[in-house]
Amino acid sequence: MRRSIRVLAALTLWLAAVGPTAYALIAVPRGPLSPEEVLLSAAFLLLLQTFPSVGLLIAIRRPGNVIGWILLLIGVSFVASSLAYEYASTSLASGFRSPVVLLAAWFNEQTFPIIAVGMTIVFLTFPTGRLPAGRVRLPGLLCASASLAGWALAAVRPGPLGAFEDVNNPLGAPGIVGELVSGMGVVPGAALLGALILSLGLLVVRFHTARGDERQQLKWLALAGGVGLVPVTGLVLSDVLGVAEGTLLNSIGEISYFGLFIALPIGPLAIGLAILRYRLYAVDRIISNAIGYGVVSLVLFGVFAAANLTLVSNVSPLVNNSGIAVAASTLLVAALFNPVRVRVQRVVDRRFHRARYDAERTVAGFASRLRDEVDLPTIAGELDATVRRAIAPSSVGLWLRGGGR
Repeated sequence: MRRSIRVLAALTLWLAAVGPTAYALIAVPRGPLSPEEVLLSAAFLLLLQTFPSVGLLIAIRRPGNVIGWILLLIGVSFVASSLAYEYASTSLASGFRSPVVLLAAWFNEQTFPIIAVGMTIVFLTFPTGRLPAGRVRLPGLLCASASLAGWALAAVRPGPLGAFEDVNNPLGAPGIVGELVSGMGVVPGAALLGALILSLGLLVVRFHTARGDERQQLKWLALAGGVGLVPVTGLVLSDVLGVAEGTLLNSIGEISYFGLFIALPIGPLAIGLAILRYRLYAVDRIISNAIGYGVVSLVLFGVFAAANLTLVSNVSPLVNNSGIAVAASTLLVAALFNPVRVRVQRVVDRRFHRARYDAERTVAGFASRLRDEVDLPTIAGELDATVRRAIAPSSVGLWLRGGGR
């Protein structure tokens, strides 16, 4: 395929994903929205547009990489599913049940299988767009086959559709084949989900053997997965424990639901950064800073909670004012922030950002050795050696301003 045709095809898919959303924002009338609805709509819009936009960049810059085209198709499927649901629900409510309406209802049910298959292939082929060679190739092929098989079984399973219980699957398999597919129960969904999880496990195996640029690219994907794991954990805690409204865990669940829409677009963004190799080696610094500030936040939150509870129970009854306890706890946390941040970041850098940690140690050693040194050639030699060890430049030049009285 010629480059111009590939670019035109990528732009067409991108417009198919972005165009309906832009039209809905501009032309569709809406009533007043609450601040929560505005934030949720903005986060959902960001999620809808990130996949096709990153896919467009990859498809243009790396046309041979299948990941860009998959991200574009996932973006199109998001929008097409929303349109199909609106069309099917409106038509069925008015009593109109044409084959096109039934196919629209069927397609709406295929959103999760399409995304599951697409992301499974993305994880299996990341970052080159091809299945890797070696010991993970055969498990990768089995994983992709299981995902496609699960999608096919879910697509032809007879019976009512999930979102439209009064509509039977128009593409349901007839006869004994349909009975066999119906008897499988949750097997199609389990195959899709299991293949997705297995593809993530193969990524972990590849990460342990990867070197150089590939290792840095896999770190970007791991960073996105770690960010997405935080709201997922909050949702699981709030849902599984069955907490009541107004409690702390319930608030965490509500925040996590919104945070999930913020975290999900980080996945395609990280994929785009890794494949296009933009700021590829900055991932170590981002990971160490994210972990460092996360640990600092947890420590200071614990200090604030402990100090606040202690002061409220012991000091507030004496002065008859709980605001003093809150103010004192806040001042304590503010005073501890920088010392805790420095110590935690040093420990985190030692584990996750070794280059920065070693560079700081090298510079500190240089300063201590030359504190009392006055010999100019010795200083120049030490400076040259320190710079080479700390940042490994391709060349080093030292300019000394001459002169005297």
